[in-house]
Amino acid sequence: METKNLENNEAEKKALPQRKAYSFKKKNSSFKMAAAFLIVGLGIGFVGGSSSDRISGISSNGNSEVFKCGEKTCVAYDKPIINLKVIGIKGDEKCDPTSATESNPTSITDLIKRNISPTIKVEMLEIDSEEAKDLIKKFEIKTIPAFVFDKGIKEVENYEQLAEILIEKDSQYLFDAVKAGIPTCQYLKIPPVKDSDSQKGPKDAEITIIEYSDHQCPYCSKAHQTVEQLFDEYEGKIRLVKKHLVLEYHKEAQKAAEAAECAGDQKKFWQMNEKLFENQKDLNVEKIKGIAKEISLNTKKFNSCLDSGKYEEKVKNQKKEGEEFGINGTPFFFINKQVINGAQPYEEFKKVVEKELGK
Repeated sequence: METKNLENNEAEKKALPQRKAYSFKKKNSSFKMAAAFLIVGLGIGFVGGSSSDRISGISSNGNSEVFKCGEKTCVAYDKPIINLKVIGIKGDEKCDPTSATESNPTSITDLIKRNISPTIKVEMLEIDSEEAKDLIKKFEIKTIPAFVFDKGIKEVENYEQLAEILIEKDSQYLFDAVKAGIPTCQYLKIPPVKDSDSQKGPKDAEITIIEYSDHQCPYCSKAHQTVEQLFDEYEGKIRLVKKHLVLEYHKEAQKAAEAAECAGDQKKFWQMNEKLFENQKDLNVEKIKGIAKEISLNTKKFNSCLDSGKYEEKVKNQKKEGEEFGINGTPFFFINKQVINGAQPYEEFKKVVEKELGK
C-alpha cells in the first residue's frame, strides 16, 4: 500500500500505482509472489527452493520413495494423480502459467504442485481449443489464466482450506485465481454497463471507458482528470461510465459514493463527482451536504437521499461486481476490452484509445 506523499515526485508524473484494497497484497506482478500469497493465506505452508528443486515436494511422513532412474532422481508417491487443466496461451510470458521465465524462475503450476500436491498432472489448454471453450462456458470464466481440477483434488490433506477458493460443477473444480491473487493476463469478459450506471457520452460510442474508483483515493483523482481530458478531446467518440469501488480503509468513501448517486437524481452526478475528488481529504457527511448546496442541489431532497442510505446497496454491489472481475484496487479502467491498471500517464490512455479507434 502506498502511503508516501507523491505530490512533488517526478516519477509520479510518469505512472501512478493503484490504491490496493487489501494491504497484505503488495504490488508485484510476479506469478511466484502471487502464488506465495495464496498458499500462505490458506495455511497450506509454502515450500521454498529453486525451480530446479524438483523433489522439494517429498513428504516427510513416509508416503513417498526416492530412487534413481538412470541419471535422474525420481520420486514415487502413494497418492492418486490429480488432473489439472490450465487455460492460457502457450509460450506467452504473462498468460502461460506452466512456463518459468527469467523474471519468474518457478512457474505458477510448479508452485501449485509443491504446495497442494506433488501428484498434480498439468495439461495446458490453448484458450481457443474446444475443451477450453467448454470450460469457459461451464464456469463462466472471466479471466485467464484459469485452473480446473478434477475430483481428485478432494483427496488432498488441506482440502477444507483449499475449498474456500474452489468452485465445483459436475465433479470439476475451478480454482479461483482472482481470490488466490494470481495476476490476470487477459479478460474474456468485462463488466456489463447497466442503465442504472452513471454515464455520459453516446451509448453507441466507439469507445466505452469503465472507471472503477474511490473518492478518497488520490490516484483516482488524478486518473479521473486524465479520462475527462480524453472525453473532451475525443468528443462524441467516448462513453464514460463510473462505477464505485470503495476501499475498506477509506472510511468516508462509502457515503461520498452514495452522495454522487444522490446528486445524480437531480442530474448533477458529474458535478458532485468532481467536487468530491477536489475535497477528498475532508468528506464527512456535513461537508458533503455543504457541497450539495454549493452546486445548487435541492438540499432537502439530497439530504433525505443521503441520510436514508438509498444508494448504499448499489455502491456495495458495484464493488462486489468489480471484485468478481479481479479488481482489488483503484483506479482501474476498461477501455472497451483493454485494461489500464492504476493512474497511468495520459499518453498511455490515448495510445489504447487510438488503437481501439483504428480497429
